[in-house]
Amino acid sequence: MIRALGVDTGDRRVGLAVSGPGGIVLGIPLLERRDWESDLAALAAVVEDKRAEVVVVGLPLNMDGSEGPRARLAREFGDALAARIGVPVEYWDERLSSVEAEERLKGVKLGKGAKKAHVNTVAAQVILESWLAGKRGHPGR
Repeated sequence: MIRALGVDTGDRRVGLAVSGPGGIVLGIPLLERRDWESDLAALAAVVEDKRAEVVVVGLPLNMDGSEGPRARLAREFGDALAARIGVPVEYWDERLSSVEAEERLKGVKLGKGAKKAHVNTVAAQVILESWLAGKRGHPGR
């Protein structure tokens, strides 16, 4: 099984998830955004630490499938990361991943602020799970 890192880029946080043995996807501590260079350096360190063989960046497409400003920013970030790490970066449709993440967190007892902070991590899990399903021939989206 390929070791993959899922990335959900938000305005304030970068949610992260990693694939483990048997295709299990685990959320890992998120990154608080600081600035472009610091964010890339921190993410490159995570890629190295987790020995990721591929990075899957969520691509926030519009509901009609077109790419808007947020998708272009995600691609810019992913391309800059790819140039830095020497590991392939793939993009995956993340439409509704945050909605699914919020649904998954509904039953979790956390304060509003803590729950909001976890949405990016769970969204990264959703993105990576969907990407892995697509690789196995069972597209989630």
